[in-house]
Amino acid sequence: SDVLPRFQFVPGEDGSHHFVYLDDIVRDNVGLVFQGFNVLECKSVKLNKDADLHIDDEYSGDLVEKIQKQIQKRNLGTPSRFLYDKSMSMEMVNYFTMAFNLKESDLVAGGRYHNLSDYFQVFNPSTNDLEYEKLSPLRSSSLDAYQSILEAISDRDHLLHFPYQTYDYVLQFFSEAAIDPDVEEIYVTFYRMAKDSVIGEALISAANNGKKVIVFMEVKARFDEENNLLWSTRMKNAGIKIIYSIPGLKVHAKVALVRKKDKSFGFFGTGNLNEKTAKIYCDYGLLTCDEGMTSELLQVFKFLHKKKTPENFSDLIVSQFNAIPTFTSLIEREIAAAKKGQPARIVIKVNNLEEQDMIANLYQAAEAGVTVTVLARSICCLVPQTLGIKVVRLVDRYLEHARVFYFHNEGREEVYLGSSDWMKRNLHHRVEVSFPIKEQTLKDQIITIINLQLADNMNAVTLDEQMQNNPVPPAEPAVNAQLSTYHQVATWNSPEENQ
Repeated sequence: SDVLPRFQFVPGEDGSHHFVYLDDIVRDNVGLVFQGFNVLECKSVKLNKDADLHIDDEYSGDLVEKIQKQIQKRNLGTPSRFLYDKSMSMEMVNYFTMAFNLKESDLVAGGRYHNLSDYFQVFNPSTNDLEYEKLSPLRSSSLDAYQSILEAISDRDHLLHFPYQTYDYVLQFFSEAAIDPDVEEIYVTFYRMAKDSVIGEALISAANNGKKVIVFMEVKARFDEENNLLWSTRMKNAGIKIIYSIPGLKVHAKVALVRKKDKSFGFFGTGNLNEKTAKIYCDYGLLTCDEGMTSELLQVFKFLHKKKTPENFSDLIVSQFNAIPTFTSLIEREIAAAKKGQPARIVIKVNNLEEQDMIANLYQAAEAGVTVTVLARSICCLVPQTLGIKVVRLVDRYLEHARVFYFHNEGREEVYLGSSDWMKRNLHHRVEVSFPIKEQTLKDQIITIINLQLADNMNAVTLDEQMQNNPVPPAEPAVNAQLSTYHQVATWNSPEENQ
């Protein structure tokens, strides 16, 4: 049956434009539905169910089969939250509590309207002045100077800035690897695959061309389990070796490795290998054939494939192995510099900051005199204090998704990018890969973008000691970090900049 849109468009006679909630149309006409009744209340409610797939970590039997069965049961999940209009009478609240067998902790009083994600249905009835300026994805002149992307990577590292730059280069990386006769092996991790994944098709072509292709598929990625399983089946049928989830761990790393006899090429990302999300998520992708980084990446894949314990990592920072001690050591180095009276600075950019030991390390650094700045888009359990720690949030047209870790290092600045937030789940219960940016030009690019984000006075807010978000006061010049980043990346990609 047809479903009416949530918002009904009503043009005004004076040229104005109006949208009316379908909810309100129902409320105003509820008497027509319940004719002969005296309607006392008409309120909105929203019942959320537990959508987690409860798969034992120490499982026996076929994991894929268990997940498939759990997906079928997802709509039958236990009620976990009952959101209701706070003006609803207690009689009605009690009725729903008994009808759905709810606990008091499940009840959440809310506003008149729920499911506000439906606002995405609202179209622009007027001029383009109401919309963001269109930003066409930029190309990279340094990569376009080569016919072969693998040849370009052989000459130097290349850092891609998404969504400001086109994702075509990543697709080209896999497509070229699929047909290059000298490529023997391809390794990839997937957390959330696109439904129409060009990368998936390229890997199938690679397998058809006789190459050894090994894919680690995280089938416990929430709400993407079914799509990941569909792709797993397709790739497995094409002869690709599929490795599924590890008990007790999720593999959240965003990495790929292409191997020739004499050289390896690595892709290290902060975001999923997903063409769709790359258009709206701010992420980085590093293409490199650095021997140290690619050899250590091979160790990560051997761990995923054969459970072979890696040797010591010196370039990569990998959760489950060296992430906590390495990040702690980097912080302690800044503390030591501050205690000697030298400049010391740490900038951490994550989606979520929650791991208590890492937070304690940042407090200790600030107390020692290190300038500590945190960019945290979502969860932040670090409380800004008089120690001078600054917490900034940036919410704009694109979702800020990259994880960046900056350490001043007595002027020899070190920058790491990665897939890992500083949360207990990321540092203790997932396989994550953070990686260094070694080329100074690329390092400077990231530092420039971070400084733009910290200077934003149009969309940024700061977190105060009461954990309240306070908009950054407008100032001159006005700084929109994302728009400025786009124009900055455009200058880096000009032919003159790459000569």
